[in-house]
Amino acid sequence: MFKRPILPVVLTLGVAACGVALGEDVSFPPKGPPVTQSAVIPTAIPAKLSFPQTARGPVPAVVIAHASGGLMEGGPELDYVAVLNAEGIATLVIDMWTPRGVPIGPAAFGGEGGVDRRPHVIGDTLPDAFGALRFLAAQPAIDRKRIGIMGFSWGAMLSVLAMSEGGAERALGGDLRFAAHSAHDFVCSYFLPGAPVAAAIAARWTEAPLQLQVGGQDDYDNADDGAACRRLVEGLPTDKRRQVALIVYPDATHMWEQKLPFPITIHDPRKGNVRIATEAEASARARQSTVAFFKTAFGL
Repeated sequence: MFKRPILPVVLTLGVAACGVALGEDVSFPPKGPPVTQSAVIPTAIPAKLSFPQTARGPVPAVVIAHASGGLMEGGPELDYVAVLNAEGIATLVIDMWTPRGVPIGPAAFGGEGGVDRRPHVIGDTLPDAFGALRFLAAQPAIDRKRIGIMGFSWGAMLSVLAMSEGGAERALGGDLRFAAHSAHDFVCSYFLPGAPVAAAIAARWTEAPLQLQVGGQDDYDNADDGAACRRLVEGLPTDKRRQVALIVYPDATHMWEQKLPFPITIHDPRKGNVRIATEAEASARARQSTVAFFKTAFGL
């Protein structure tokens, strides 16, 4: 299927174009502690806030968190801004890398032969997610009880980590939680019993619904046709299992929503070689499923 050689440079697309023509540039302080004591926590997280054109009164909102390559040109973020705004939902696209000095594209994770510049663990960016929630909740035009979060790859796992009741309480106290979580390109094998982030599954969750959207050919899960994800969901306690909806796109690779001219292979030092190919049909279905998920969660 993939005839191209390993071409990490293909993803080097310069400064992010995401949201440059839409919404308002904003920033907010992170909230809560990181997982790693020595983690770099910026004083402010830049973001792009976009409202529905037909907004009347307080509207629901969704935080959108990027993947390991940051906010790259050709990324899916703007597509979700468009479809969510069209359904009456505001969006906040956050930029976790720029304030940490992490470059855009494969240089972020050493894909060009350099060092891995990403935070040590995904939980070190939890303050970004909780800060975004606190920021949106303070906006008069946003309904603070109907704020969700979605993300891609790194952002997908961040979305799931934000379900931790203990983490939310440490960052926000008892009065504010995400109302729904959607995770695209979620790496299920990392969360299975005995795996690096298994504790997040065992932890006490908030009561919000969770949608997982994954590719059956995702090399992070060893292209197992979604087996790791089905095992993860089936192994959950009954109360947690009821919160989760799993969607598997059998032919999709990791980051199938990234717009690329041809399939490529990148090298992630934390995993190895990972194939990426655009799947237009699966991308359209993913957008439709995500919008339906948040509309249901928000009572729209």
